[in-house]
Amino acid sequence: MNDFFLMTDEIELTISLKLGMIQKNSLPNLSYEQLKQALMAMKWKAGMPAKLHDIIDDIMSIREDEIVAYLAKKAVIDGRKKSLADFAYMVGGNE
Repeated sequence: MNDFFLMTDEIELTISLKLGMIQKNSLPNLSYEQLKQALMAMKWKAGMPAKLHDIIDDIMSIREDEIVAYLAKKAVIDGRKKSLADFAYMVGGNE
């Protein structure tokens, strides 16, 4: 079960449940993909645990502040890779 892309129904359900909890409590605009990316980068960088209960524990133990910190860092890194023209649509420029 050490494959990043091996998402069983149980894992997807647990991620969805955690997402609902986070959206209800503090981050209403967090998407499933953002949560999954944060889990992959922070908890499963070296691979997913072999035991399902360890995977579920990782999912349920991730905190909102960890997710925000990861997404902020990712935004800065992604922003450095783009030019100002890539952001023109945000300030009313041509696409």
